[in-house]
Amino acid sequence: MLLPGVRCFKVSKEMVTSVYKLTGSFPEDEKFGITSQMRRAALSIPLNIVEGNGRITKGEYRQFLGQARGSLSNSNIYWNYAAN
Repeated sequence: MLLPGVRCFKVSKEMVTSVYKLTGSFPEDEKFGITSQMRRAALSIPLNIVEGNGRITKGEYRQFLGQARGSLSNSNIYWNYAAN
């Protein structure tokens, strides 16, 4: 698999690690709320990149990259919400 060399994949994996570390300090009552949502959104970014890479056509790959971008947008919204 060529993905470990792809920059967006590397950066997204680092982001997942950071999200898990940072959300670990969130209040316990948010465990199934914003914490869970932030972790799932972050984790779906590299997962979509990997899944797209495993598809046959470039169009399918681009579709999954688009989904990864959408998850990144969700992550940004969650961070903005959590910062306030």
